[in-house]
Amino acid sequence: MIGLAAAAMLMATAPQQLHILFIGNSHTERNNLPNMVASLLESDGSHRKVETFSIFIEFLADGYNSEAIKKAIVLPKWDLVVLQAAKASSSHKFTYNNDGAAALARMALNAKSRALFFVEWPRRGWDESEFQMGVYKPIQSASKGSELVPVCYAWDSILKRDPNFDLWDPDGNHASLTGTFLASYVFYYYIAGENHTPTWVAPGVPASQVGMIRAAAKAAVDRTPKHPVLK
Repeated sequence: MIGLAAAAMLMATAPQQLHILFIGNSHTERNNLPNMVASLLESDGSHRKVETFSIFIEFLADGYNSEAIKKAIVLPKWDLVVLQAAKASSSHKFTYNNDGAAALARMALNAKSRALFFVEWPRRGWDESEFQMGVYKPIQSASKGSELVPVCYAWDSILKRDPNFDLWDPDGNHASLTGTFLASYVFYYYIAGENHTPTWVAPGVPASQVGMIRAAAKAAVDRTPKHPVLK
C-alpha cells in the first residue's frame, strides 16, 4: 500500500489524457488538422497525451441521419467534439437549414463532452468572416452550451499585417499547410489557454512565420467569450 501523499503525487505527475473527436469535411481532413492539434497540445510541457479520431462528412446537417456518427458522438470517452462543415451559401445570398448540426452538438453535450464548432477561414479574396460567424451563431444558439472557435478571425488578423501571407492552396478555398497550422494553433489556444507555448512546428512551415501565426491565433481566441481551458 502507498500513502495518501504518495498517491496524490502519482496522480499529479500522471499524464493528462485528452480525447478529441473531429467531424468535418476536407477543411478538417486536408493536411491532417486533428494531428496538428494533438501535436501542439502534447508539445507545450504539460505532458498530456492526446488521442484524436476523425469522421469525414460533407455537411454537418446530414450527420444526424448517420447512425455511425451518432453512435460515435455519444461515446463517453470524448472530452471534446469538434464540429465543422455547416451548410453556408457560397454567394452569401441564401440561408440553409443547419438543424442537424445543432442536434449533433446537443448529443455531444448530453454525453458530457464539450461541443466546439470550427468556424472556417474565409476564401481568398472574400471578406466573409462575419458571414461565417453569422452561419454558426444560430447553430450555437440552438445547442446551448456549445462553443465557437473563430478560426476565421485568425485569418483576418494575419492578413491585416501581411496580405500576401500564404494561407491557401491554389484553389483559394482549402488551407495551405501553413493555413492549417494557423487553424490548429487557434484550437490550441482555445483549448489550452495562453500560459504555455508549444514547441512543435509542422514540417514545412518556415520558422520565421511561427511568431506571426501564434500572435494571430491568440488574437482570434481573445475575441471569444471566456471559456474553460485546460490546467
